[in-house]
Amino acid sequence: MTTLDQYLAAVDHGIAQPLLESATPELYRRNAFRVLELPVEATMRDVSRREKRLAMAQKLGVGIDRNTMRLLPLSPPPDVEAIRGAKRRLADPMTRIVEDRFGCGPPELGGSDDGGLRLLSENRPTEALATWLKAESDGADHEATSHNLALLYHLVALDLEHKAATRRLTESKAETCATCWNRAYRRWQMLVQDESFWQRFADRLVALDDPRLTREAATTIRDSLPRALLMINARLAVRYAEMYVGAEDEQAAAAHCAAAKRHRDLMAKSGFDARLVQRTLKQALGHKRERVKMICDQVKSATMAEPDQADRLIRNLIRESQPQLRVLELLLEEGDPTRDGAMDEVASIARNCITVYANETEDWNTCVDLLETTLPLAASPSLRERIAEDLETVGRIRSASTCFFCEDNQAEESAQFDAPMYGNVNETYTGTGRNVSYSRISVPIPRCQECKARHDCIGTYSLYGAGIGLISGIIIYVGILWAQNPRLFSRPPEGDTLLGMVLGFFVVVASAGIMARIFGWIGEQTLPESLRPSLNQMDYLPIQKLLSEGWKLGKGP
Repeated sequence: MTTLDQYLAAVDHGIAQPLLESATPELYRRNAFRVLELPVEATMRDVSRREKRLAMAQKLGVGIDRNTMRLLPLSPPPDVEAIRGAKRRLADPMTRIVEDRFGCGPPELGGSDDGGLRLLSENRPTEALATWLKAESDGADHEATSHNLALLYHLVALDLEHKAATRRLTESKAETCATCWNRAYRRWQMLVQDESFWQRFADRLVALDDPRLTREAATTIRDSLPRALLMINARLAVRYAEMYVGAEDEQAAAAHCAAAKRHRDLMAKSGFDARLVQRTLKQALGHKRERVKMICDQVKSATMAEPDQADRLIRNLIRESQPQLRVLELLLEEGDPTRDGAMDEVASIARNCITVYANETEDWNTCVDLLETTLPLAASPSLRERIAEDLETVGRIRSASTCFFCEDNQAEESAQFDAPMYGNVNETYTGTGRNVSYSRISVPIPRCQECKARHDCIGTYSLYGAGIGLISGIIIYVGILWAQNPRLFSRPPEGDTLLGMVLGFFVVVASAGIMARIFGWIGEQTLPESLRPSLNQMDYLPIQKLLSEGWKLGKGP
């Protein structure tokens, strides 16, 4: 079995690069032999002739003649550029050998067909599959047969994945796809360990008479093959994860999410080294991690240049990094260094930029909002704890510098709202009666000039009410006295009359006080609930603390 050490040695070898570069979900759709509809033993003369014929047919828009080796033809047919690219790859022995490994061929180079290829060329894949399965069970040339079966299962699976990218597969097609993946991996696993298969492969390399294609190169390709196979599923997992992130409806998102996890699980169950599986998946995600780092570096530099614009830059950082982070979160387990490192980098850069912005602008409301948005991004407990502490600190600063009522404008000392409170009430009884003693304090509540102006309107309403109550009380009282004694004001007041006038004065004052309270209450009702002092002052934390200690709002008992 290919070990991780063998893989690490193989990737540094030049022969491995064409194989690894070809390991994409379009592997068989780009396979030169499939594009040109040629067998793997075709000569360059055959390739040139076929390329010219296909290119001419494409240019003239006419049908393409059916080749005797037209195995599972592409739909839609390849364009001219794809045809020319296939020819270029076959012209270089280094890339041709990769195309050879992923193209069906007869059991021996130049040998006779076992029947399966003929059936495939006649568009009878089910019968071709049955032929190869029987040959495999009979043990007849099992290396070549297993290779063709691995290719066929792999090709069908990837063709179905290609269709699934644009439309949802039926249940039966989805089951076929899953079956093909499992059967393909089982045979690839067998082939990687099959010494006779690779011996024959090495012989074919040497026969090409290219100084780069040696028996050591065959060993390198063998050691690189597991990683190339895994990379296809890794790239599919990333592709589906990106579709999940960009999905516009829940049903599509759920389907793409399941597909991404399915390919991740296929890798885990492939039978290859678990460390190689994880390393390959992370390599497929490498561009996501690099994208996060690039975004963070850009925001960090821009913040240093324009600290007063850091709020906008931080929001851009979070918005642009979210798609990358969601892909990493979907495909990597919690605690994975790549996943958690990316999340912590975004959260850490955002935290640092918030500090710069706070020092520059003292816009505490925005800082609290940004810290609350940043906190869920942090993966490590230590960073989450630091951000939570920052949030608490900035919250306290905001409470002291931001209007408590509107929670928006800057508080000003001249607009401060003083809430009277009393406490430590003691009652004592003496011979002359009950004596009450208590402590009185005033709790300052931060307030802006705009809210002060609105609150002052309550006093204006109260003043109007007092005036109306005073005038109304006087008019009503005088009217009652006049009705009882019309000559009241034509002679000096007598004792009873004087006493009644004094009592009336106090009644009028009481009437003015009651009306002032009523109008003050009416004035307060004109304000939004969030701005009403009587409702909201009890939510102020210092007042809540005093209330819990037995103090009460008001000037006294």
